[in-house]
Amino acid sequence: MRPETAAALFDMSRAAERIAEVMYGVTLEGFRSQWIIQSAVERQFEILGEALVRVREFERPIYERIPDAAKIIGLRNIIIHGYDSVDPAILWAIVEDRLGELRALLEALLEEARKQGL
Repeated sequence: MRPETAAALFDMSRAAERIAEVMYGVTLEGFRSQWIIQSAVERQFEILGEALVRVREFERPIYERIPDAAKIIGLRNIIIHGYDSVDPAILWAIVEDRLGELRALLEALLEEARKQGL
């Protein structure tokens, strides 16, 4: 694994961790009503998606190991370009249903990088 890929994976992992931290114990109703939490989650999804674009550019085989990679990048694009159409319920559902799986995969990929001395 290239050092640049490992750095981007680290950024993804940190963004996912921050999302989990901010969302801990937050209900859908709470998420809908707290714009500052929505903004924090959106920002971390932007970072996650942009870092994944870098992984795709640096090392396509690593990118292809990430389920729904294109959807993650697509979400980043929606948040940035369609900011006025972002549905908080969709973001909340992604966090609830998919974030844990992504965090586990990123940790496994980072462990591979550590074993390579990166």
